Formats: sequence, C-alpha cells, structure tokens
Amino acid sequence: MRLRWLVAGLLGLGLAGLLPGIALAQGCSNEQFRTGPSANLPDCRAYEQVSPVDKNDGAIGSPSDQFRLWASSLDGNKMAYSSSQAFADAQSGASVSLDYLASRGAAGWSSQSLLPPQAVSPVGIAAPYFHMVSSDLSRAVLFNGGGSFTGQDDPPLVSGEPLERPNLFVRENSSGSYQLVNVTPAGVTPNSPVLLEGASPDLSHVVFMESAKLTANALGEGNENLYEWSGGVVRLVSVLPGGAAMRGRSMLLVNGSETKLGTVSEDGSRIFFGGEGGGLYMREDGLRTVQVDASQGPGAGGGGQFMAASGDGSKVFFLADSGRGLTNDTVPGSGGNLYEYDVAAARLTDLTPATRAEVLSSLGASRDGSYLYFVAQGDLAAGAIVGQPNLYVWHEGVTTYIATLSPGVQGTGDSIDWAPGDLTAPAISVTADGTRLAFESVMSLTGYDNTDVNTGSADTEVFLYDAVANRLVCASCNPSGARPLGSSLITPPDAFGEEDRLEGHRPHYLSEDGSRLFFNSFDALSPRDTNGREDVYEYEGAHVYLISGGTDSENSQFADASASGGDVFFTTAQPLVAQDRDPRLDLYDARVGGGFPSPVVPAPCAGEGCRLGAVASGALSVPGSATFSGAGNLALSTTPAAKAKAKAKAKAKKRKARKRKRRVRARRRARGARLAAGSHSTGKRG
Repeated sequence: MRLRWLVAGLLGLGLAGLLPGIALAQGCSNEQFRTGPSANLPDCRAYEQVSPVDKNDGAIGSPSDQFRLWASSLDGNKMAYSSSQAFADAQSGASVSLDYLASRGAAGWSSQSLLPPQAVSPVGIAAPYFHMVSSDLSRAVLFNGGGSFTGQDDPPLVSGEPLERPNLFVRENSSGSYQLVNVTPAGVTPNSPVLLEGASPDLSHVVFMESAKLTANALGEGNENLYEWSGGVVRLVSVLPGGAAMRGRSMLLVNGSETKLGTVSEDGSRIFFGGEGGGLYMREDGLRTVQVDASQGPGAGGGGQFMAASGDGSKVFFLADSGRGLTNDTVPGSGGNLYEYDVAAARLTDLTPATRAEVLSSLGASRDGSYLYFVAQGDLAAGAIVGQPNLYVWHEGVTTYIATLSPGVQGTGDSIDWAPGDLTAPAISVTADGTRLAFESVMSLTGYDNTDVNTGSADTEVFLYDAVANRLVCASCNPSGARPLGSSLITPPDAFGEEDRLEGHRPHYLSEDGSRLFFNSFDALSPRDTNGREDVYEYEGAHVYLISGGTDSENSQFADASASGGDVFFTTAQPLVAQDRDPRLDLYDARVGGGFPSPVVPAPCAGEGCRLGAVASGALSVPGSATFSGAGNLALSTTPAAKAKAKAKAKAKKRKARKRKRRVRARRRARGARLAAGSHSTGKRG
C-alpha cells in the first residue's frame, strides 16, 4: 500500500513539473531528439540552437539593452535577433548591434545578416538599426542605411535618397532590397531626421514624422508633419477635419506618450493621431479626418489620449478628463473617464460614468474591441478600493474588478506597468479574444506570501486572469508554497521593457489562446533549477515547467514565442545541444515536436586568431549574398589548418573502409572453402 502511494505521489510530482523527464513527455514522436537536457522539457519539446555554432567569438544580444532585436514570426519558423559580434555574411561595421534573421529549415536553423554593408559606424542618433518588423518577418523598417551625420551611404541604398539626413527604408528580407519611405521631391532638403511613428502589421503602410514638405498640402519649416507611405507613395496624415494641415507637431499618441502600439489599423486604412494643440483624430483611407474626441455632450470636447483600438480600427478607446464634457452622462468632477468611439455609428460612449472614475490608463483590448482592461482609482465595481490603482475589465457594458495593484509613484512598484506614458511596451499581454490577461505585481493578490527569503521585501510575481471564469491565479508562485528567493518577471530586470526596441511589437509572453504563459524567474520553481540565476519558465495547465537548463552560471532570458507558444525562444550560455561547445550566450528554441540530429563538429572558433581577418572598422569581407546555414547551425572553419585536418580525416576514413572490405572478402573466401570441403557449421560465423 505504501509503495503504491509513493509511486502515485512521484507521478503527481512529475505531472506538476517537479520531477524531470515525466511531465507531458510520454509517447513523443521526437523522442530521439529529447536526450540530455531536452529530456526534461514539457509538451514534447526539444532544444534547437537558433544562433550559429560559430559566432566569431561573439555572443547573442546587443551590448545595449536599447538596441536588441527580438522578434519571432507568428508561426515560429523565423526569429530576428542581435549579436555583439559580426559573423556569417555581415559586412556592416555598425558599432551598436548587428541584426540577423534566423530561418528554420529541414536540417536546422540558418542566419542571414540584415544590416546593409553601407551601414558604417556612426554614433548617437544616426546609428543604423531596425525600428519594426512585419508579423511574418518578411519585411523590416531600417532607420538610416548609413551614417549621414558621420559618413554617407556609399553606394546609396536607394536611388534618389536624401543625402543630408538619416532616412527610413522598408527592407524585403527575401531579396535584401530596399524601398525609401521618406520619398523626397526634387529640390526639397530635409532639415531634421525622419522619425518612425507606426505601421500596419505587414508594413504595407508606414507612418512617419518629418518637418520637410514632402506633399503639396503639407506645411514647411517650423512644423512637424505626419506622413503615410504605402506602395511607394507618400500622403499627408496630419490633416484636420476641414482639410487644412495641422500646425505645430503632429504625432501618434498612446497613454499620453509617443508610442506606436495600435495606432494604425491592421489593414492600414485608419490612423489615429494627435497634436500639440490637443484633440484626437482618425485619418481614414487618406480621404477624410474625423475628430474622435469631439464633444457629444455639454462640453467643449478635445483632450483625448488614445488608449487602444480594435484591429480594424472600428472601435477606439481613449481617456479624457470629465471637464471636457464629452457625453451627457459623464459626471462633472469624476476625473479621467474612459470612452469608446464607434466609427460606423459615429457614437461616443462613456464606459465609466461614475461619480468617481479617475481612470489612469488602459492595459489593452481584444482584437474585436469587446474586452478592455484598464486601471482606475475610482469605485467602478464591487471589491475595488477607492483611491488605489484598481485593475478592471470591461466587457459588453459590464465592468468587473480584478485586483488592486501597488500604488507607488510613477516608475516604481506596479506603476511601471500601468502609469500613463511610463513605457512603450509594458509587461502586459492580452490574448486576441481578450479573455486572458497576463501581468506582474508586487502585491499578494492570491494569498501567497511573496516576501523574499533573503531581502524581506515583496518580490514581483506573474499573474494570469481568466475573464470568462473571473479567476485570477499566480503563475509564478512557488508550487511548494515556500517563500520566493527572487522575483518573477515577464520583462528582464533593469530593462523595463526596453530590451525589445521594436516599435509596435510585444513578445508573446502569453500564447494567443491563453493556454501557455512564459516568464523569467530568479526563484527556483523546479528542483532542477539550481543555479541561483534567472531562468525561463512556462505556466500551462495549472503547472509550472522549467524551460531553460537551470544550471547555467549566467542568466537565461525569454526573448519571444510563436503565437501558439509551440516555440519559445530564449538566451542562455548553457550548452543544451551537442554541437554547442562555447561558453558564449546563444539563442535557443524549445520547440514542441522539435529537435535535429546532433552532428559531430570541430570546436568553434575562439580568440583573436579567428576573427575572419577583422579590420579596425569591424567590417567583414565575406560576400553579401552568402548565408550562414547548415545542419544544426554548423559553421565549419575554412582555415588552412582546418582544411588539412579535414583532408587527413577523409583519407583515414577511406583507408579504414578499404581494410574493412578486404576483411569481408577474406571471410567470404574462407567460408566458401569450408562449404566446399563439406563443413556445414552454419551456426558459426565464417
């Protein structure tokens, strides 16, 4: 009886992810690849090394958190990333970071350089880097092909590009070709850098700001115009409802700060913008402009701060002070109110018509606009604490209280996620259907004691809310119930979301169906996590599973995931596959049903003697058309010594094969002689 309970208990621990090699790992079709560290992964995952074996003695990730490129395609078959050292086909001498696109093939992952060879080594604002990528990673927006403040593109990326200031380009990643975004008429000289403001997910519509007069209806010197590029044509966006161009500075506004999330509809037909004079506007199809925050009540209107919009832009959510009198049911003196504008009906609705609303910010909306998450200090539903930052969800006219977050001042506590204008990409994730929300908090929202064992302060934990069941769970709270050894975070520590510099892109911490949540943790949530460092975890089916190795001497960090969560990309210095032999930081994919055969490869290049003949500028003399590929991301050395070693090895292999053939022939002749002599000892080998 005791043995039976012991076996049942061990099985239960395994299903909870607390014992290696058991959880969700039985009957995997890729079992031959689930060896070594991969054997402990859930969901029939196996490790795949995404970055190359030979990184020219460099590491994955930019030296600066502000210039990292992390983005997965929705299907997980492509991943954009940065490196501290040029390798493969990179010809750029860019000093800040070197950007690559990895693609998964039948034999493994291969990488190609994204930055063009014209990108020299400028400093400051002129540094070339990628602003945005399309959702399938087929396109990317490049800021400044070459440093026009310290040296010009030579040759130009695009014929006719302005030479005096940095430019914006759309790159076709399949061909490496470029299109100029800030198309400038002849005779017009830009007097300031062009700034990216937003784009549609496929980058067919790109919105940018520039003071130069690029269209006939734009304003000239002293104004900052908002333009849209599409199909090689530039149109003015910052047009007022009467047809006049907006004076002063026009921009895309989200949560009161200049960001690029959700301000362009998915098909690019609707663009939301504001300006220094106030007011929130929508430009539709380049033909008409509507003031979204125009009063439909007793007040003067205006003052709207864009919060979110549905994917097609048909529903717009924004924040405005009650003093603007936007609707008849807005209560005077109630503070910030949250409004919905229905484009088709031209109808404005106050979603928080309470005596004390005091809405602070929105955290995100569903794709169809039926769910909206926001933070307010008012009493809008049962359970809320007046005067505190309460987290709510609005759905079909009903507001539901979720939890009360940590107040703090702007930039501290939970306010780094919800404070207006604090971040361009807070640590928050909403599923496309709006039914799940992932967020961080230092508050003990589910009763777990999150007081740090070592510091005595409250650690940050990761929470998952289910709007359908109205249930909040702590995804990162230690399953054993023990107090934490460190915080758990969606974003890496000390980066506050800036580790992903891509505009309009939020990593898939939460899968689109809400079933998988990925996060980083300094706490040991699995017995296999023994390094006392940051590791990557997955929360699924009410259980926590370790994704990274757990024994790395350095931190492992989540980078991105595919839409389904079937691919989870992370960085680690721990070798997790046989061909990874260096101590450098690499990019891995823990892929459901994944894995590749592990080939035998020579030790990777290391030290000054292997820098591919690097010159002072850091530029490489490898042909730009080359790509870095091979089974399991191999990068075989082409030095004379390596060639000689490979040649000698091939000769030895041939000699061994010839000897084996001679032995086989000798055995066959001996067997034939015995049979001819009448020996029939077939039970023995001849």
